[in-house]
Amino acid sequence: MIRLSALFQDGMVLQRGQENFLWGYGKENSEIKGSFSAEMFTTTADEKGYFQVVLPQKACGGPYELWITDMENEYHIKDILVGDVFLLGGQSNMELSLSRVLDLYEEEIKSVNEPFIRMFEVPKEYLFGEKREDVTGGKWLQAVNEEALAFSAAGFFMARALRREQKVPIGLLQTAVGGTPVKAWCSEESLREMGGFEEELNSCKEAFFVEKTIAEDARREADWHEQAKQDVNQAVIYEQEIQVPGMWNGTPLEDFHGSLLLQKKVLLSQEQSQQEAMLRLGVLVDKDRVYVNGTWVGQTEYRYPPRYYKIPKGVLRAGENVIEIELSVCRGPGGFVPDKKCELRFEESPYSFIDLSGTWKYASCKVLPRLAEQTFFQYKAAGLYNGMIYALRKWKISGYLYYQGESDANNWKGYEKRLSQMIVDWRTLWGQEKLPFIYVQLAGFSDGKWPCTTTDWAYLREEQRKVLQVNNTAMVVAFDAGEYNELHPLDKKTVGERLALAVRKAIYGEDVQASGPMYREFKRRGSVIELLFDDIGKGLCIGRFLNDIEKTLDGFEVCDKRF
Repeated sequence: MIRLSALFQDGMVLQRGQENFLWGYGKENSEIKGSFSAEMFTTTADEKGYFQVVLPQKACGGPYELWITDMENEYHIKDILVGDVFLLGGQSNMELSLSRVLDLYEEEIKSVNEPFIRMFEVPKEYLFGEKREDVTGGKWLQAVNEEALAFSAAGFFMARALRREQKVPIGLLQTAVGGTPVKAWCSEESLREMGGFEEELNSCKEAFFVEKTIAEDARREADWHEQAKQDVNQAVIYEQEIQVPGMWNGTPLEDFHGSLLLQKKVLLSQEQSQQEAMLRLGVLVDKDRVYVNGTWVGQTEYRYPPRYYKIPKGVLRAGENVIEIELSVCRGPGGFVPDKKCELRFEESPYSFIDLSGTWKYASCKVLPRLAEQTFFQYKAAGLYNGMIYALRKWKISGYLYYQGESDANNWKGYEKRLSQMIVDWRTLWGQEKLPFIYVQLAGFSDGKWPCTTTDWAYLREEQRKVLQVNNTAMVVAFDAGEYNELHPLDKKTVGERLALAVRKAIYGEDVQASGPMYREFKRRGSVIELLFDDIGKGLCIGRFLNDIEKTLDGFEVCDKRF
């Protein structure tokens, strides 16, 4: 029985202009034959049944078909395209799907019909002490209709921009995993050479330690949440008030952990009560269950996704309606992220909505200690390099597209060295020491505080800029596409199209403006310091975040040479 890598499926995309491999396992020492669009090939499996063959090169385009047999069993793979393949790496801002940016691009996304843009999401698997030889699952998706919603938003907008310019099929290998620091994507060998990771590398190799930690974490999480909901169903009196939206710093709930109920009463007309509606609550910290007039309408298990809950017809009523939120604050401080829309919007009247911001009543149900941080082994050193990246090494690509750094912002010192070494690791794995590596510099963000008073993200951006010293790299600036109150800014179209510009310049060799302004030097002119920039395009302007912050320059900092 022939067993191929999970990458070989209907709809796959092969890299143009390179020798592409077909590999898998069959019966030991058996003869393997096949054809790729009528061109025959043959090979023999080794004593372990492994075989590998170079596929005949095909012109860019398709679709092509592939047949393979060991004379007992046969594979038939259809709808194969030949074009440019890119590996998408990093954490949640690369992983963030089109479904999460509907607020900004709903009409545009609804009409997506790009069958020549494909994506394969590599299973999110970590491994320690050994390397996963092959991809264990996954499916090639087309950017068409509902399937498109699963695409990386940044990856899709990049691919679409390239398609419009190059007219070639685009394949995306999605490997990004939310929350991951750069160490998770580096090889164990490099991390040991850098030093400082030995204890983590050694402990994660102990299966008992990993299994025990996961079990203890799961038990602790379950116990905490079980306690948190114990008194929620009892009758409560809403005697206290809180302003929504807003985090609870500086309020009586600043140090609160546990569960509470929040309530808002709204009056609806007869016409409004007969419609479907969308309840938008912004982003809550941490976990919520939401009821309207006693009917459950939705829930979210962790803090980052925006809360959009559809209210079916028949739930609302004319007159007074009650919205209740069961909120669990695990690691706080809790609250509603500021400057997020909090409203009840009616489906049949697009411009008809009720603003829910302002005063809500609340009642504390259960006070608990702060829940200890959970251990995520996908964040541990070398785990994802071993579990995901290594398994892709035989698949030919045009280059790497990488968006990561948020999880290293509080550990920014040495990030340049870690990311530079990761680039070397990946290129070594593919056997191409100059394979283009294009990465996104962190977007603007200040954890819901304006103006921003912290500098860790700025230091991390500077570390990212320094990585440009590595050959065949390019950096995409995304600061102006950020949101001060959103770790996952919605404007992935700007990021994706800038990635496409970087690809056109770094990979296709086009003469395009692909960089944001880059600081070169400063000059003193009396009491004035003049800053000089390269790559200014048509000139500099003051940008803004997406939250309608006025276009004013609030200030800047100058680092001296000690940084």
